Amino acid sequence: RIVEYTADDYNGFVAEVKKEGTPSYSSAPAYKPAYKAPAYPAAPAYPSAPAYPSAAPAYKPAYSAPAYSAPAYSAPAYTTPAYPAAPAYPAAPAYPAAPAYGYSTPAPAYKSYAAPAYKQY
Repeated sequence: RIVEYTADDYNGFVAEVKKEGTPSYSSAPAYKPAYKAPAYPAAPAYPSAPAYPSAAPAYKPAYSAPAYSAPAYSAPAYTTPAYPAAPAYPAAPAYPAAPAYGYSTPAPAYKSYAAPAYKQY
């Protein structure tokens, strides 16, 4: 790399950089890490399941009907209350229809003026 420095009143301080030749790099081998498989512990050994005897027959308890009869129910134990009759109200009053609304004011009268005369010079 070659750098030439110049300075003048118009451009100020200027540095020109020139590159010559081709860049060369050292050829280092690419990094390739060695794969290491994870080491897992061995699975624990469990004893085999015990052999169970055949299922027992379904249990059905002995059931006998109840020794009492159903209670006798003929009517409710309370009396029906007697409410007074609802009061009678007169019919609603008839109101007259609403008056029709209107607008009867005349439009305002504007004073008109003649346009100024156009004069040619």
